[in-house]
Amino acid sequence: MKYAIHRKDEEPGSQRIILNDSTCPTGLYSDRVEANAAFLSNISLGKLAGTSDDYSIETYSDNGVRMQRVANTEAEKIAKEAVWLLEANASLKNVCGVMHAARHLYAMAINELSKTLTQITVTEGENRSPSPLVTEFLVQAVANDANRPFDALTLVEGMGSLVLPWLQHVTQENLKNRSQQEATVKSLDAQRVNIPIPLGFQIGPDVTSFSRERPLVLVGYGPAVRYLLNLAVLTVFATEAGPETIALNVIYLGRDQPPFAAGDRPSESGRINYIPHAEWLGAGVSKKKLNELVASHIAPFAARSGARPDLLVIDNLALTADLSAAGPSSGPSPWAGADGLKNIFPWAQHVGIGLLAGMPLTTEATVDLTETRWNRLREHSKLLAVALVRKADDLAAGQVRIEVGDCYIDVDAALVLPSTILVP
Repeated sequence: MKYAIHRKDEEPGSQRIILNDSTCPTGLYSDRVEANAAFLSNISLGKLAGTSDDYSIETYSDNGVRMQRVANTEAEKIAKEAVWLLEANASLKNVCGVMHAARHLYAMAINELSKTLTQITVTEGENRSPSPLVTEFLVQAVANDANRPFDALTLVEGMGSLVLPWLQHVTQENLKNRSQQEATVKSLDAQRVNIPIPLGFQIGPDVTSFSRERPLVLVGYGPAVRYLLNLAVLTVFATEAGPETIALNVIYLGRDQPPFAAGDRPSESGRINYIPHAEWLGAGVSKKKLNELVASHIAPFAARSGARPDLLVIDNLALTADLSAAGPSSGPSPWAGADGLKNIFPWAQHVGIGLLAGMPLTTEATVDLTETRWNRLREHSKLLAVALVRKADDLAAGQVRIEVGDCYIDVDAALVLPSTILVP
């Protein structure tokens, strides 16, 4: 049987239905992200939007020029009718599946056309790459030739002798490239999890980083703890580690968005994911709560950034667990902090993320972490006391000293202290 593609000029008053951009992404696959292997026999228009704003009818004027698209309830009726017919008629569903497959096949061919042309050198007369217009010429030439009448038997023979072998070759090459990419990603991930997390301040003699194998929890004066957490994040963003200069990524669970310096602005780089307090409160109460946080905020960030996070910062660890847990009435509960850590750290360790958390207190003095109430938290993390020193013989004017364990760092008071506190 002979076939041909008929290209009819638009007649005055003729109409065609238009699916607007908001509708098209749902396409023929309903709410599925990708088609399954049986899509040729199981294709469906799915849940198309039910308002006339999603469809319009295009009307042609006397000179064949398209007039403005307008939303039309008639178009909505036509769309619903099409959905009903598709669901009721298996032959129609199969035809639409073949049309869909042909579109995908064409997309693959266009991609391979561009790739092939970039690998070819024009040697006749001069040694150069083909003109960009060659692609457009070939596409138009093939389209014009495809409009000629053709025989279905010839098409079937061509599918067997050319299209299917070509499709198999391209698919195998793509799988090979994908395997190589996955191997590269695994190699980088293996390197990544072994990279210590830089802090920007000392926590021991010549120690300015911590291992992902054990959480680091800073306990002490709230403004000083928050300053150190933010300093660690800025240090991470200024660091490229490993032989592949791996850029490290951060998840920040905070009551307030970290006040990074305007010149750094790491939040705009796509390497930090700030999650507001209301979204993560109680995330460590149970594995279910943690999984909900990961699915709604952390996994999408990892997908966007193309790499798993390296550092999880929690500015108040106690808020990840039940705030009614037993503990002292002033300041965050060490017991609640330990409960939150119990569920969060195994997940962080499994995916290779360093965990840096704070337990902010109101006292500026050094906290005795050998007290019994800190035992559970100390058992599962490295605890460091953080204190604020306003006066010292070797402290410059306008600065305060933040003591971290046996070490300290001197910083401008304005960067640490709340504006309501005056520095004498």
